[in-house]
Amino acid sequence: MSGEESKQLFSKEVLTLRNCLEFKLTKNGPQKIIFDEIQEHCEIKKIDDFNVIIKGGKCLFKNHELAKFTLTVAGSSNCNDRDFLKENKMNPSAVDSEIVYYYTGSNDGETGYLNLLGKTRLQINIQAGSELIPLTDDMGTSTPTLPESWVFPTLNIGEITFKKRKERTSINIPFLIENLCKKSCKDGVCTSPCDYALPLGAQVSLYSTNKRNKYEIVDEWYQGAKIPANWQGSLASFQSNHRINNESLEIAEGSRFKLEISFGDPKYNFNMLTRGLRSILGSFSRSMPSMDNGMIHNIPMITMPGLGGRNSIPTYQDLPNIGNGQLLSENFSRDQFHDMRELIQYDLFVPYYNKVCNKERTKCVSANIEKAVSYTIEFEVKKRSPK
Repeated sequence: MSGEESKQLFSKEVLTLRNCLEFKLTKNGPQKIIFDEIQEHCEIKKIDDFNVIIKGGKCLFKNHELAKFTLTVAGSSNCNDRDFLKENKMNPSAVDSEIVYYYTGSNDGETGYLNLLGKTRLQINIQAGSELIPLTDDMGTSTPTLPESWVFPTLNIGEITFKKRKERTSINIPFLIENLCKKSCKDGVCTSPCDYALPLGAQVSLYSTNKRNKYEIVDEWYQGAKIPANWQGSLASFQSNHRINNESLEIAEGSRFKLEISFGDPKYNFNMLTRGLRSILGSFSRSMPSMDNGMIHNIPMITMPGLGGRNSIPTYQDLPNIGNGQLLSENFSRDQFHDMRELIQYDLFVPYYNKVCNKERTKCVSANIEKAVSYTIEFEVKKRSPK
């Protein structure tokens, strides 16, 4: 994807967020909401002294020190109109976004200090029509219809590295992903399976050579992530930096290993990945009792009927409260916790795919297969030269 194509894709995602979502801000307390009615990056519609509807990329409000706000989100009917999508050059697609809340020391939000209050991730899914791409079965208004085919992305394996720390040995297997494919168009509206997030779960088996120079199994695990729509680049996948469950393993220069990386039933493999994350999450949250303080929460998924499905337009649903008398900041562990929660929640929306196809969708096999695609890599350990 060229720089210009990336810029166009980003512009379309911004258009989708601004046209398909609207937010309601409610002030809790005796003081009314105070704001400048004309803002360059925000449209504000006043409902009463304590409630406003907002749309835009950056909205500014004046705040009392002990004020508390509630933000809710709903879908807009614009994005169910084919003519509107066509006129604004928008595609039925999935878009991931993040809402960030700040205290700011200026009226324009550009100068002065910025103190982070919190973040909220948000996913919007505009359903395609079956005349554009084949869709999963319609299971009712509570379940989105998604592309029926799991289109295998272009995948390359980056540099494989071992790291030993005391008695722990870990292996890092980076995935380089391109989730881009040809679009289908009708009446000026286009989409593709790659316009939607893709669950990726790989079964990884690591082998080492024994004294008879034969390969024997060392460890097995699941590695993967949710691939964003139209993604190209390195994928920050869970278990990509895996701690090997074999204390007797010796890593030395000249040691030979084999990796088998297989992709089978997408639903099953992704479920196996999140099953492991659930156990990690349990111990992680017990060791960090302050995690559930408003920063970590369920991630709303807004599903718009778009051009297909029977879903109604989503009404307002709660996002976390803003401004509870303390400033919240995220650290690395908090982000990890948040990412794991997001993956586990996303697992609920992963459909039962009918087929696994190549990117051109010219060759497909049943999704109910143990190994639809597999990689075998044999390699010898070499000591990395100091930089």
